Amino acid sequence: MTLQDLRLEEGHCFVEVGAGTGILSAAAALITRRQVTGVEIDPDLARAAAVRTAQAGIDVRMVARDGLRGLPDGPWDRIAGSFAVPAIPKPWLRQLAVGGALTCTISTGAPGWHATAVIEHNPDGTLGGRLRADTLGHVLARGVPWLPVPEQPDGVSRQRSWVLAPPDFRERGFWVALAHLLPGVRRHWPTEPDPTVVLVGEDGSRAHVAPDGSLAEAWGPRDLWAEAEKVHTRWSAAECPTTFDLDCRDERQVVDGGTGLTWHLPGRDEGRSVC
Repeated sequence: MTLQDLRLEEGHCFVEVGAGTGILSAAAALITRRQVTGVEIDPDLARAAAVRTAQAGIDVRMVARDGLRGLPDGPWDRIAGSFAVPAIPKPWLRQLAVGGALTCTISTGAPGWHATAVIEHNPDGTLGGRLRADTLGHVLARGVPWLPVPEQPDGVSRQRSWVLAPPDFRERGFWVALAHLLPGVRRHWPTEPDPTVVLVGEDGSRAHVAPDGSLAEAWGPRDLWAEAEKVHTRWSAAECPTTFDLDCRDERQVVDGGTGLTWHLPGRDEGRSVC
């Protein structure tokens, strides 16, 4: 959905960050009917993409550099980030032209809990748009790991009966809100088929929840499922959004899903930003 989200048109000045093989940049060049730019941190990939697109007669300029530190030239009418970030890098926002649009995947490092940000630079100078919970998204920036899966703690679990049944994974808005309101928490899928929902935290906390909510077990310092239930209450009170307002102002990126459901990117502890 990257190019569709950007509403890319003929004549737009386009840059892709994390261009890789150059496929998306090549498609953008065909749509814009002008030279586009692909930024790729791996110089070998950048060279290969430049050769491949040139051989195809497509006007793509490949630049080997770290796109998180800034973009060449600019300002840009359209910016596409082809890797996931915890918050939109400030250099990208600074180099977005008035009337321009930017899109990228936002991730806390929790696999599967992706969201797509689409930001526009409005004529009055403000930057804002939406954050949409999605099933698929780009992988994290190079060198940024997924959240770890600690070993299951020893000892007897703390148990509760008849708790909130884990929402279906298709209720993406809830899982995205959970990822951001409980930073450092991810879902773990055991290698053996098992319907139990498992949440793990960086601090070693762990929760196992039966699919029907009949039993929740907790280990470690936090009761992760009890915290998840509070997030679900807030998400439900906000009418279960799957798309959230995203406002970039005063050096902050504020996500607003409705009454009682607001957070800042990259999360309240801001501990995993690569920007």
